[in-house]
Amino acid sequence: MDELYVLLFLIGMIVSITFLGMATFAYKKGSGRAKRRYIVSGVFAIIAVLGILGIARGLPDKDTLETAETTSAKVDYNNVAITVDDQFQKYIQELEPFELSSVDVINNFHDNKIDRLSAYEKIRDMKDRYTVASMEINRVSIPEDLPEELKNDLEKLQMDIATNYFTRSEAMKHFLNYIDSGKISDIDKMNQQLEASASFAREIKLNYGLFYSKVGLPPTEE
Repeated sequence: MDELYVLLFLIGMIVSITFLGMATFAYKKGSGRAKRRYIVSGVFAIIAVLGILGIARGLPDKDTLETAETTSAKVDYNNVAITVDDQFQKYIQELEPFELSSVDVINNFHDNKIDRLSAYEKIRDMKDRYTVASMEINRVSIPEDLPEELKNDLEKLQMDIATNYFTRSEAMKHFLNYIDSGKISDIDKMNQQLEASASFAREIKLNYGLFYSKVGLPPTEE
């Protein structure tokens, strides 16, 4: 359809200008054909105008262009935010199995199903992993040019995830102390840290739900 309007415009302009020139020449010579040629020129000028109107109608208006640009920019920002979160997810997915594993080691140690040295080595490994993850997540760079809302969401997730892993590292440290000393107070301290970690985990899940809804990702499964 756009090609038709362009064709109308070109034909209208060419014929209109041609007949306008012919009419002017005939008028100067006093020919009676001048009037008819002016009329033909006017008709084709109208056709050219109709072509222009058709072309203009097919062009996106300013609001449409601005909306398209805004949408494109939003998608770009969302993709950048998702890329930042991918770095968080790397550690979350890597450490997720250890959360259950640590519980198994602790329970097995209490039930005398695992010796002291094995329990100590496994828990120390988990403690070190949590410590490293906490530090690495804090080092993740969040672009300053992100929209304020997305930047705040990522900074909140970063702080909570890093703190959660530091808290779990502290819990493992207290259990290591318990293995060394046998003091129940170390178990109490470990449980306090694990409760704090569970609280962080709930808040992280809630904040991820909000973040994913903003960047267009589906919510995480239970």
